[in-house]
Amino acid sequence: MPTYVLPQVLVFQDFQTVPSVVANPLRSHISGGHAFLLRYSDDDEQPFGRLGYYDDAVETCYLWPERPAGGQVDYDYTKVWIKDALLEYHADPISSGSMTTKVSGYNNRIRSATTNFKTNGIFARNSSLYDRDVQLGDTVRLRVQPTGGDPVYMWSYVKDLIGDDEDAVITAATSDAENPGTQVQGATITQMKGAENCITLTADTDVYDGLEDGFVTETYTIKVLASSINGNLSTARLRVISASGEDDVLELNPQDSGDQTAIGNRGLLITFADQDTAACSQSADIDSVNYNDLIAGQEWQVVVNQSWTEPVATEGGIYDDDNDTTYIIEVTNGGLFTDSPQISVTTTNGIDLSGPTTVTAAGEDVSVGSKGVTVSFSGNGLRKGDRYYIEVTGIKEGPMRTIALANNIPSTVPADSEVGVTLYIRRPLLQIGVNKQGFAPQVNWEQSETELCLQSALIAYDDTWTDEGVPLPLDVKSEPSQDFGVLYVEYRAWRSNLAFEVGAIRDVGELNTLIDGALHPDNPLKWGIFKALSNSNGTEVKYTAVQHPEDAEDWVDMLELLLGRDDVYGLVPLTRLRIAQDLIAAHVDSQSSPENGLWRVCWFALQGVPEIPIIHAGSTVSGYIEATTDNEAVALATFEDDILTSGQQFTLMRVPAGNANFIYNNVRPGDVVRSLWVGDGFGTFTYTEFIVDEVQSEDQIRLLTGPAAPQAVPSKIEIWRNLSPTEEALEIARDAGAWNNRRIRAVWPDRIESGGTIQEGYHLAAALAGLTSGVLPHQGLTRLQVAGFSDVPRTFKKFNRPQLDSMSVAGVWIVTQDLFDGKIFTRHAVSTGDYEDINQREEMITRNVDSISYRFKDHFEPYIGISNVTPSMQTLLEFEVRRLVEVLRTERFTRQLGGQLIQGQIVSLRPHLTLKDRYVLFLDVTIPYPFNNFEIHLVI
Repeated sequence: MPTYVLPQVLVFQDFQTVPSVVANPLRSHISGGHAFLLRYSDDDEQPFGRLGYYDDAVETCYLWPERPAGGQVDYDYTKVWIKDALLEYHADPISSGSMTTKVSGYNNRIRSATTNFKTNGIFARNSSLYDRDVQLGDTVRLRVQPTGGDPVYMWSYVKDLIGDDEDAVITAATSDAENPGTQVQGATITQMKGAENCITLTADTDVYDGLEDGFVTETYTIKVLASSINGNLSTARLRVISASGEDDVLELNPQDSGDQTAIGNRGLLITFADQDTAACSQSADIDSVNYNDLIAGQEWQVVVNQSWTEPVATEGGIYDDDNDTTYIIEVTNGGLFTDSPQISVTTTNGIDLSGPTTVTAAGEDVSVGSKGVTVSFSGNGLRKGDRYYIEVTGIKEGPMRTIALANNIPSTVPADSEVGVTLYIRRPLLQIGVNKQGFAPQVNWEQSETELCLQSALIAYDDTWTDEGVPLPLDVKSEPSQDFGVLYVEYRAWRSNLAFEVGAIRDVGELNTLIDGALHPDNPLKWGIFKALSNSNGTEVKYTAVQHPEDAEDWVDMLELLLGRDDVYGLVPLTRLRIAQDLIAAHVDSQSSPENGLWRVCWFALQGVPEIPIIHAGSTVSGYIEATTDNEAVALATFEDDILTSGQQFTLMRVPAGNANFIYNNVRPGDVVRSLWVGDGFGTFTYTEFIVDEVQSEDQIRLLTGPAAPQAVPSKIEIWRNLSPTEEALEIARDAGAWNNRRIRAVWPDRIESGGTIQEGYHLAAALAGLTSGVLPHQGLTRLQVAGFSDVPRTFKKFNRPQLDSMSVAGVWIVTQDLFDGKIFTRHAVSTGDYEDINQREEMITRNVDSISYRFKDHFEPYIGISNVTPSMQTLLEFEVRRLVEVLRTERFTRQLGGQLIQGQIVSLRPHLTLKDRYVLFLDVTIPYPFNNFEIHLVI
């Protein structure tokens, strides 16, 4: 491939364009479909597409509204819409066994005895509603029976959903695990330290009471700080330390032997006594202490248990709130009930509190918070610090069985009387597809050249109406009294009135006069002419309609109209139909011969190539693949477990027949396998895609992920490759280069934007053809601005410079955009001819030579047939040749462009040696070439 050289020096200039009157302009000719459009989205066109109200009971046929005489309907364009369509999803007729009634006290409420219209917590919607709750705004039809009258229907919509009231729940009160349990009265005394002699301790716990402080069990440590003297125990000094730290005595003198001494302030009494025995006396002698005195350093531990029966808390009252919480009840002042103990109440979420509250008796109901809950206690008192808990569940909406309507039911309908109810999803605008999906081969509608026939019992789908995610069909309904279910058709018909002539237009102001229909890309001919006129600098644009753009014969008919005409030059077919392009390419070559002398070029729009088939059978269109019956040409594969990888994953794809040749066909990681086709019954198939991870042999591939289950029966596969921008650029270049013809211009991008309207690349081709006609024949279009477009992301956002270069060297005429000022311009004006031959590569060369050829033809045409081959005529011809050469050198001369000819020298002019009625002229001419590059060598 030759090295591409991009024209340099990025200086944008407004070149001088052709004068308003020029000889023999190279006019563009635009051909394509001339459309009558009836679109729902167009406010002016929409009313004409109104067909009336949909009738679900009978098939109805409609003549195509406003169809022009001879108009051929474009079946692929047709759409059927229903405005405010009703999709019925729930019906509960009167006497159906499921009772729905008017709610007493409300004129706008109905309640079902059995149907939960919406999931609410544990109360699930009815299974007949599948995955969808009844929703606000859903349409409602009621059949009601007024007193003394006939049944009537009324319409409304769901304003609200109301649940049945569920009472609050108060659960059983519980005790904190740290609360002390029931215990018997008593005490244990243990000497911990000091001399052991004949002094003994006994405890009296009859009056011990620790409730107020919260200690029904306490551990006291009694320490002897100073010894008693001569057996008088009251002369000793003691210290009392409580384990709680709440009942300490720093110093006290005990009572004498045999008398009770108060320990702390809760009623514990201890008797110190001299209980002489030989054993204790002997022990005292050993320790050298008095056997009948309290000795400093002695220490006793007394564990006291108050007689205590753990109170049982019992909940009560009626909770009056809709919040869930847990009440925390704490005894903040303990004591026997006769001592008026108190409780304080808080909640886990802070919504309520109370206290301190006095409890005066067992079984007394005491308020817990302020929302109606109470508690009572058993036993004879409360211990400070004890905690109790009551969990409450607030008042809740229960099953959602009541619908509040936006309109009132007639007051003559008795309360609690049964009503019939039907619920609908109302779709403001519903498109009805041609196929009745899920019911193949039934269709929703059919079309012919003269009419559209809508079947009865249409079905449609809604994203919200599914069963575990699987879409379910819904019956389509209408209601004329409510203006629900109005049918509209949207269609395009190809007009024929401009298909039998070559028209001409010079100004966009004439568009609506000369070309019928909307100015929109969906009306290709008018839009293409508009783009050509927007760039033609006042040069006339020629046009011809093609009766049906998908019919090759109609393109042949169009080309027949151009035979013998010298007033058309740049042919632009507004189509990507390859046979039409082939016909036009052949026409251009034929007419550009010396014999016909009607030099022409043509402009074709290229198409993006985002993916290519590697192993393929059939053809793909928009993600669907047509089934093939030629199984011998189809690779059939199984999907098996990869035993070299832990677990089960069915990622080994194998072709048992051995006809895939994965390595030979250059399958590579990242390629996409299409398999497991599923038909819809209408001739289209969807497939599942898997990614190639490793090509292991000619017949086996490991996939990145496989199907959910093994596939032991071989099924058809295809392998496709998503192309990188570099690969796609090469494919586009290959498509353009296949023409290899200096008279063919292959235009990129394939889609271009104009004020937010995305249009096909052939409308850009029309603009370029118009621009070509509006400049001097020897002016190149490289870097010349193209009017009428606003954005070309398919060029500068999709491809980088090397990728665009690879396209240009193959002959792709690329239109791009200046990132700074937003101007749309030609990157390099090239043909698909041989890039290495500048005479074929540069489109201006062909255009200028064609213009010169027309000038020579036109200049000498008057002499043909009325003159003779004589010396005097030869002299006249020599004079006229020199005169015409001078005109071509000077007539369209500009400082930047020069003339169409730089010079022309007659080499010879003589009669033909054998054809006696013919002169032969050999003229050596020099023509201008585009200034594409400027070499500047700075020699230092």
